Amino acid sequence: MDRNGNVISSFVKPGNIVLQVDPKVSPDGSVIAMYYEPENLGKPALVLVNRNGDTLRYYEDQHSHIRAFDWSPSGVLYIAEDDSIYKVDFQVGPEKQLVRKFNDSHVWDTLSISPNGMQVAFSMSQTSMTRGSGYFDLYVMNVDGTNLRVMVNNEEHDIHGASWSPDGKHLAITRGIDVHDAIQPCRGALYIIKATAANLTLDENSPDVISLVDTLGDRFCSNPASVPIWADW
Repeated sequence: MDRNGNVISSFVKPGNIVLQVDPKVSPDGSVIAMYYEPENLGKPALVLVNRNGDTLRYYEDQHSHIRAFDWSPSGVLYIAEDDSIYKVDFQVGPEKQLVRKFNDSHVWDTLSISPNGMQVAFSMSQTSMTRGSGYFDLYVMNVDGTNLRVMVNNEEHDIHGASWSPDGKHLAITRGIDVHDAIQPCRGALYIIKATAANLTLDENSPDVISLVDTLGDRFCSNPASVPIWADW
């Protein structure tokens, strides 16, 4: 729809829409990437559709799980899948190209490309897939897979959701227990950190923690289905 709420186009497909990650529109507005579970396919797939709802491409593998995805400003699609991050550069072709594989690790529900298209931030566990126990930390690396570093190493709660500020100098991140975990009731916290941060523990007194919106109370829920949205900075 347009900004006035008028419907431009709509589509309905048989099957189940999977709301683990919000649909994301390509920079030129021509393609929508979303999780979708087609009938009889057996598991969710990452699907690209045009604005009329016509299917352009399925990215699905019976032996792996796509966890998160994001577009770069130049229209390259980045995909977190099990222990690896891939890219799809449509100027080269529609096939996935491996960016980096992380041995004995699990990339999860957060992947965000910086506004200049040079870096990717993502949540990953290098020890276990157990969620809700602080195993999933926030990492950042160049989009070619080099210069990997830990941004946030928080031992108590997982990092869910990361979003770059428009100027690329900060990230808004969420941490806590999300609604999909039965270990503890949903609760979370929202922070703004410097994009140059390394090995943060999210100490509220740290000079690298720019803003603390909430302290692990029951008013805010760290749901990986949503990430913080920037209007301006």
